[in-house]
Amino acid sequence: MIRGYERAIESKSIELFRAVFPGLSPAEENRLRESFRQADSQDVEVVINDLRIEGPTAIVRLSRRDTIVSGGRRQLLSSQQTQRL
Repeated sequence: MIRGYERAIESKSIELFRAVFPGLSPAEENRLRESFRQADSQDVEVVINDLRIEGPTAIVRLSRRDTIVSGGRRQLLSSQQTQRL
């Protein structure tokens, strides 16, 4: 699932993103489309820091590092996220 998350962002695919996050709201989808539109390319590296299973839900703490190219400029972004899958 995490590799699918990376592929969805790198390929700018709403369909792949929805496969990982089927509950994507229309507002979230619009923000995602706008983000994809603004970037010429985006590489994503995800490292899983912690994984817990609570019943039918997996809770994943991860570090994410994005390399975004837009308008010929390269930007590096790092973030920590918690995802419920």
